[in-house]
Amino acid sequence: MSKKYFVVSDIHSCYDALIKALNEKGFDKDNKAHILIVDGDIFDRGNKPIAVFKFLMSLNKDNLILIRGNHEDLFIDLSMRYPSYIDGCNGTYKTFVSIAKSIVNKNPSYYSYVDFNNWDDILDLVLNSPIYKFIIDSNNFKNYVELGDIIIIHGSLPHTFNIEKLTDEEIWSSSRWDYAYLDCDNAYFKNAFDNGKKIICGHCGTKRIRNDLNLMYNEEDAHSILKLCNDKLYCIDGNAFYSNHLNVLVIEEVDNKYIICE
Repeated sequence: MSKKYFVVSDIHSCYDALIKALNEKGFDKDNKAHILIVDGDIFDRGNKPIAVFKFLMSLNKDNLILIRGNHEDLFIDLSMRYPSYIDGCNGTYKTFVSIAKSIVNKNPSYYSYVDFNNWDDILDLVLNSPIYKFIIDSNNFKNYVELGDIIIIHGSLPHTFNIEKLTDEEIWSSSRWDYAYLDCDNAYFKNAFDNGKKIICGHCGTKRIRNDLNLMYNEEDAHSILKLCNDKLYCIDGNAFYSNHLNVLVIEEVDNKYIICE
């Protein structure tokens, strides 16, 4: 049975945009041949982290692949300390509050003691939540995904990238914060491209990339998928929280080859 992969990135708790985008591309959660790949940053910023989590958990585990993004790292980091300015800017604090409120709302009388101005109360609820337990389990996330000659990453390739050795966790932790469109002229990208690889990345909104590179675009297409480096680099982050738009890149498996559907 040939498989079809649906790649999204940077959902950022935007449940409605996610479901709309998947429906438009024909994703069927009950079709065993349809596999959803989430290229990092499931939560933060948006208003529906619980709905996004429930949807992902409703999928058969064999039909869901998750790549760790920098916001998954932020989530784990915040679970071990008091919040700071960066947690507000990145929306991680907002996610923690949403999780805590969803737990309290299930049994308000039992959780009547909870003070949402008290970080310890919020954190205690989050640490006992299914979302927290899911995110901290490293078995649920990959650093990258390879489908034939296609490599799917969140931010950028590690600076020590070698196509023969992609498994070192330490080299990926910083690359999740880097930007592929800024790195793609470097030797480690050229190494991948010269070996026939195509790279799919999220992490940076495509409108921002277009502006940074002074590319011409129509406003209605500002957040659409952007191909760079002679169509070898696919940037797919539609900046959902600000644009209410999620890109879905479809990859079909045909005769043991993987083809990006344009």
